[in-house]
Amino acid sequence: MIFFFISLSTYLCYLVLKYQKGLALFKKENYAVKSYGKYLVKHPKEIFLTPEILSIIIIVVAINTDAKIAGICMVIFYMIMFLYELRKFDKKIKMDINIVRILIVTLIIYIALSIWFVLDYNALQNDLLIFDHRWIYYVIVILLGYFSYCVIWFGGLFNALIVKLLPKKKRKKRAHKKQK
Repeated sequence: MIFFFISLSTYLCYLVLKYQKGLALFKKENYAVKSYGKYLVKHPKEIFLTPEILSIIIIVVAINTDAKIAGICMVIFYMIMFLYELRKFDKKIKMDINIVRILIVTLIIYIALSIWFVLDYNALQNDLLIFDHRWIYYVIVILLGYFSYCVIWFGGLFNALIVKLLPKKKRKKRAHKKQK
């Protein structure tokens, strides 16, 4: 299990850059969940047909071989992807309350998955499970990274819900502060 979390190091570095790119795009759409969703549907080549699609190879390796081999492949692949994205990286995103809310939702998703992985792994070590499925950890994490723009969209839905639940006075104050 420790090896699994170590193998996530380069993956997480890559995801920081990818989420910055996705959040910048969401900010460009003025945090409109509907228009961001339309953008994802209208530009699938730009969003999903990236070099990251090769991560499917790691999924195949994870399913057909030992989980440690998949972990090593994951470290190498995401190190290359991180260096590739870092070379293209051009600007930092300015944090605001909407981005913070979306990042909190994303963080909750990853923390929940990590807790599930640890609990599942502990059950595996105590022979409480019927079969060994450690490879599924890699599959879930890779798919979650590949569909990170969809995770941002989900966070945007949550953000829109929070904004609607805020009292109108607070919304007006925040809009007034943004104008200054």
